[in-house]
Amino acid sequence: MNKRSTLALSLAVVALALALVAGMALPTAASAAGKKPVVKSITPKKWSTAGGAVVTVTGKNFKLGGKKVVKSVRFGAKAGKKLKVRSATKLTVVAPAGKGTVHIRVVTTRGTSRAVRADRFTYLGPARAIVVRSGDGQTVSAGTSVPVKPSVVVRDAKKRGIPGVKVTFAVASGGGSVTGAAAVTNAKGIAAVGSWTLGGAAGVNTLTAKVAGLAPVTFTATGDAGILAVKERGAPVRCYSLAELQALPPFEGSAGYRSSGGKITGPDEVVGVQVTDVVADALGAPLAAGQAVEVTDAHELPPYTKTFTYDRIVNFAGFVMYDPATETEVPLANLAGRLASVLVYDDPAGRVMPEDKGPLRFFVADAATVDPVVMSPGGDSVAGVNELNVVGPATQMALNAGDGQTASAGTAVPVAPSVRVTDAGDNPVPGVHVTFAVASGGGSVTGAAAVTNAKGIAAVGSWTLGGTPGENTLRATVAGLAGSPVTFTATGDAGILTVKDDGVAVRSYNLAELQDLPPFTGIAGFRNQLGNITGPEAVTGAKVTDIVADALGTALAADQSVEVTDAHGATPYTQTFTYDRLVDFAGFEMYRAPDNVLVAFSDLVGPLACVLVYDNPAGTVMPVNKGPLRFCLVDAAVADSVVMSPGGDSVSSVNELNVVGP
Repeated sequence: MNKRSTLALSLAVVALALALVAGMALPTAASAAGKKPVVKSITPKKWSTAGGAVVTVTGKNFKLGGKKVVKSVRFGAKAGKKLKVRSATKLTVVAPAGKGTVHIRVVTTRGTSRAVRADRFTYLGPARAIVVRSGDGQTVSAGTSVPVKPSVVVRDAKKRGIPGVKVTFAVASGGGSVTGAAAVTNAKGIAAVGSWTLGGAAGVNTLTAKVAGLAPVTFTATGDAGILAVKERGAPVRCYSLAELQALPPFEGSAGYRSSGGKITGPDEVVGVQVTDVVADALGAPLAAGQAVEVTDAHELPPYTKTFTYDRIVNFAGFVMYDPATETEVPLANLAGRLASVLVYDDPAGRVMPEDKGPLRFFVADAATVDPVVMSPGGDSVAGVNELNVVGPATQMALNAGDGQTASAGTAVPVAPSVRVTDAGDNPVPGVHVTFAVASGGGSVTGAAAVTNAKGIAAVGSWTLGGTPGENTLRATVAGLAGSPVTFTATGDAGILTVKDDGVAVRSYNLAELQDLPPFTGIAGFRNQLGNITGPEAVTGAKVTDIVADALGTALAADQSVEVTDAHGATPYTQTFTYDRLVDFAGFEMYRAPDNVLVAFSDLVGPLACVLVYDNPAGTVMPVNKGPLRFCLVDAAVADSVVMSPGGDSVSSVNELNVVGP
């Protein structure tokens, strides 16, 4: 080694010694790796005891020499989750569940950060209350969103707002929908729904906000009916106030109408909104070529509805326009202005929309300001419009329920006949008027003029079969629909007893139906012309007056009689009993059975009743070969049995009652 090299080595040794004496660190990777982590701030500083917060930690020495050195982040004694080191000065970690105030300390390969004020993390809770903060008690048009988003505050026992609590919002009533239903409270413990759109039907809507373990809170809002309701297949979609209609693109022009008698009203200058614009705005999609719009004036009783197909609304098919000056027809091709099917809401002249008709009227309006024309007939305009219903249109009708039934003649079938009306896609069409009518067999219907519901189903109110046993038919009709008319068939059963009113069959009874009437139980028998006594026996039956009142819907009158007939034999036998005989038992004689001695009515225990007997344990009053019913005067007493006389005052094998008179 030369002198120069020896000198350099000596100087290096001296420098190293001086450095060691001064406590200086060597500028190497090993010396850099020895730095401990430092926490300068955390966000957020508070969260719920459930944990789950994504906490951002800033500081230094989270990376050394470009390498990650963080092993964990501890919240007190618990380790955080989903640790992500973003840089040497920033990391994120998910807080575990906990309670109280803890220090967030970063653990690296070179040590653990020192606990300082800046790393304190406070767990709030548990949640003890959820209260409404804003958005309750609002009123908006049905089918629209409330302007103030409903929000709640979740608090702990010290009434501090708790961040990070899961809140679930849900529609409770009224229909409608929400966005952002799954919310989390912010740093102040506040959670808000994204939006709340009320149901399309006017009325009260409710929304609940729930936190696990706590009683929910409820928000109430009112869907206002406004002046126009829009429906889709009968289901309410939304309502419009006048201001909301005026916010849609306006259509200005002239409109009027020509009555079926030729009288012209208008035309007048009008401003309104196109029906197609209203439909597109309410339903979120334009009117399709296969749809129709039912325009309803529900101010009238009953409501008046006119259905306009897509071609009529968009292409004005079937409309006839007239020049008001000459009252002559004007071809649509000759019109100067653009036409539109409009709901008019402004009429300076005041003649198109009289106040008693409401604020809206359906018209075909002409945008031209010269040579105004009117449409005809007047039925193609609808005054007082307050509802639009977008439907199929209806193309077909089919039987839904109620065919092939059997019921006692003169009674209503148990299942009301119904039909289903659909469009070309087999979707139900509501609002279609269906007419039910008896086709054969007599009888009657209630609710003959029916309207399809939201499922496209229309049912007759009731169908009562004719009083004569046999086949009955009913028809349901809608003009122009495939499958119309639909025919229902039912069989009127003869049962064991037919009731007539002046010879006209009213209804029949089977045994069970007679037994459903109030029963009369007692003893009965008869004394023949020779003085021989048959009976008495214990019997049960139905009073003749009860049967008549049930069948005819009114009580037997004092000037009426009942013909009691046994038609089982070759020659029917009929005995006529007046009201006095049936009710007051005039002309009947009663005998005591043991000694055949006449008994005064005043001595009887009673009460008495003229009864059709259907139950006789001994079998002597109603022999099997005589049929199931017998007319007898029955004494309800069980002692001192008596019988009536003569034998002609009882009728065996009764199968018909005919109410006659006066």
